[in-house]
Amino acid sequence: MAEIDRRIHRIEALIGQPDPNKLTVLTADTTTHGLLEACSRLSARSSLFQQGHLDMIEARLAALQGKLQAVTEKREAIADYDMQSKIAELYELVKKWNDVADSLPMIVERLSTLKSLHEEASQFSQSLCAIESSQKNVEGSLSSYAKLLEEVQNNVVKNMEVIKDNFATIESHFAISTK
Repeated sequence: MAEIDRRIHRIEALIGQPDPNKLTVLTADTTTHGLLEACSRLSARSSLFQQGHLDMIEARLAALQGKLQAVTEKREAIADYDMQSKIAELYELVKKWNDVADSLPMIVERLSTLKSLHEEASQFSQSLCAIESSQKNVEGSLSSYAKLLEEVQNNVVKNMEVIKDNFATIESHFAISTK
């Protein structure tokens, strides 16, 4: 047997050994050892496939599957609870605005009625501003006309005095010439 092992070892040395990274998990640790070592390792691993050991593995897998199922159900319950709480929150929000929604057509009608009133008020305000501006212009004109009238009156008074003096001079010349 040792002779066969040496021959295989020489053949492997000539051909080269396979890459252990590419081998499966079951054969990875048997490739670096001799044939006897590989057989003993495979024999030890084959004992894992006995019925008692497989039953124990199956029981563990069933327990693990049950735990995974419980976790999945809890996660779904949490997701359902979150969804239900969001739905309840939205329902409360909609319920608050439900009364407003009922009165919304009346509010829209009132606002459209008030729109024309506000437009008229805006036009009135603009008209009032224009009238105030015109009134200021008229007051300015009246003030300048009052000054002009005062100047005219002063000039008329001066002219009347000049005319009076001229009449007096003419009368005195007339009186001197008639004498």
